Amino acid sequence: MAEHRALATDVEQWRDLISNTFVPLEPTLKHEAVFSGEISAQLADDIAVMRVESVAQTVSRTAAGCRSTPACMIKVLVQRVGEAGVQQRDRRALLPPGGMTVYDTSEPYAVVERADFCADVLMVPRERLPLTRDTVAALQERPIDTARGPGALFLSYLDDFRERLHECSPLAAARCTSILLDLLGLALAEAPTVALPSAALRVSVLGWIARHLADENLGPAVIASANGISVRYLHRLFEASGVSVSGYIRSQRLRRIRQDLGDPLYQRHTIAAVGARWGIPDQAHLSRLFRAEFALTPSDARRQWADVG
Repeated sequence: MAEHRALATDVEQWRDLISNTFVPLEPTLKHEAVFSGEISAQLADDIAVMRVESVAQTVSRTAAGCRSTPACMIKVLVQRVGEAGVQQRDRRALLPPGGMTVYDTSEPYAVVERADFCADVLMVPRERLPLTRDTVAALQERPIDTARGPGALFLSYLDDFRERLHECSPLAAARCTSILLDLLGLALAEAPTVALPSAALRVSVLGWIARHLADENLGPAVIASANGISVRYLHRLFEASGVSVSGYIRSQRLRRIRQDLGDPLYQRHTIAAVGARWGIPDQAHLSRLFRAEFALTPSDARRQWADVG
């Protein structure tokens, strides 16, 4: 998993670089100065992890950009050096060094870097981090603490992740990415914001689902009963994030199956046996779901893992 670095020496180059790396964005310099900008990017299991360094500027995701290039991603910003402001809708978050926040690429936003800065950015597909709009809004009320507790664990792991990802096989990188997202979810769930009880419950439910993915009978009724909530409330936890309960279960199972298809421990297992391990025992059904999710068959995925191994 190689790290890719790209440099820009003027604003036009920077506009192209950040737009191609993230989503279409408009940078505006605060004052005329010698420009420099650098992005170091790594991609693992559909999660992009980047370090961005540049001069003082405002970077905007405009309404026109949202319409022309829709993107349903959750963007996580960890300010490393300098102070930044993040604006989305009528909310403003001020990030000191070490501060972290999240925002939604499907809506306009602006990031105001007040001086030369360094920041880490994660781009996460919404289905991998199913936060509701209300939860995103609540998280933007104040920076998420990365100095202690789950936030500190996430930040420490992020540092190691960036440093060591290139040493990992694609299979190991995918599993490390899952750990990174789990730690991120815990950090967000424990943010000291009164509007987040459902976020903490959602993290608990997602953890329970992860531990029971192999159960072929896993479904809303079983999940709701085991977690002491109604089926209706369970659906509410998911619906506002744009990901259904069944869709989340299906996506997680397919990702686990894709990982196992590349795992030497399961090299001698048939595709049907690997599918059965994660609650999808019908190989024909698995093939249809797998192709819809990843645009290739389970056999193709197994060959790809072998080629990169």
